[in-house]
Amino acid sequence: MSQLMLSANLAQKIVKKIMGTLGKNINIMDAQGRIIASGNPRRVGEKHRAAFEASSKGEPIIVRENDMNMFGVKYQGVNMPIRFKGTVVGVIGVTGNPDEILSYVELVRDFAEMMIEEAVLREQFYLETQALESFIQKLVAGETKLSEEEIIDKAELFGIDYHISRSVCLFLTYPLNDGNNMVEQNEHKFLSILQASFKMADGEILVRGGAGKFILLKKGVKDIPTFLAQLNTLCDKLTIESKLAVSVGIGSFGPNLAHVIKSYEEALKAVTIGRQFYPQLKVFNYDDLKVERVIWEVPPAKRKNFIDEILGALIEEDTFHHRQLYSTMEAFFKNDLDIERTAKALHVHRNTIIYRLKKIKECTGYDPRGSFRELLHLGMAYLFYKCDGNSAAVSSRN
Repeated sequence: MSQLMLSANLAQKIVKKIMGTLGKNINIMDAQGRIIASGNPRRVGEKHRAAFEASSKGEPIIVRENDMNMFGVKYQGVNMPIRFKGTVVGVIGVTGNPDEILSYVELVRDFAEMMIEEAVLREQFYLETQALESFIQKLVAGETKLSEEEIIDKAELFGIDYHISRSVCLFLTYPLNDGNNMVEQNEHKFLSILQASFKMADGEILVRGGAGKFILLKKGVKDIPTFLAQLNTLCDKLTIESKLAVSVGIGSFGPNLAHVIKSYEEALKAVTIGRQFYPQLKVFNYDDLKVERVIWEVPPAKRKNFIDEILGALIEEDTFHHRQLYSTMEAFFKNDLDIERTAKALHVHRNTIIYRLKKIKECTGYDPRGSFRELLHLGMAYLFYKCDGNSAAVSSRN
């Protein structure tokens, strides 16, 4: 028990801190009287008889000049038991004339005990955080195979209200450049910003999900569009301050904690599919990707066949003219088939757009301004093409 409370590493930190202020040599011994930290490193490992007696009796042992031979020590000093929750876990010894140091040696002991308490609290917090992370990670991954009652019991251990509606917000991070050797430090900064942005004490749950992954169990949101806008703003802040690019997938809200298993799958699918279709965006809501999810489920071979049948003549020829027609079609779709908006987006005259749309019909056999069925063919082929990671650089290919 005492070794757990007072490790050699912690003891040396205490010695360094106190000696930097006091200017006196400090020794710290374990409960058996063995020196585990000292201002004189050569003494580490030695047995200290006065410290052992202080530990055994639970009271200070003062070593004056005429006591040095009896205790087998070379210097005078005072040895004070260090306690944690009433139990002696070690001894701190201050070297010097007892008459000169007795006035402050208790303060030295109190400071050492305070540092031990802080270290234990940090360790407990770390262990509790690790346990919560492990529970949430296994829960969302469906690895626990727990019954509803077991999930409720586990949730209670962590002070989680099982019956609150929650959604999974999955944050995936990426270094802004390949040469970034401060990823761990950047992720720590990223986590700090997330913790400050959401009220962790108000039922929100935020844990690491592995390298570059953070899982937020978000409580019920009444206004989804506003929440999505807030997330977009937060993503900009996260990237600027943590030097990490970020994508966010959002799953559906459910009635209780068990639903986060499904919500996590949705969040992961949302960010995976969303980044493929809309690489310029950062936040992807599962419920907003209904068409894209259907497209994603079509086998790649079938997608390719359909693309070749509808857009083959447009995309096979890698010429400026064909790229220009494709980028025009893409802009036309992005601007909801509005010629005026498309022309404005591409910085050309509306008649130029009309001319290009006619050329698209000549090239593919399908009119972007024609029947619903023609538009459906072009639209599906376009989405299949995007699904396979293809997109025209509209802004630079007019």
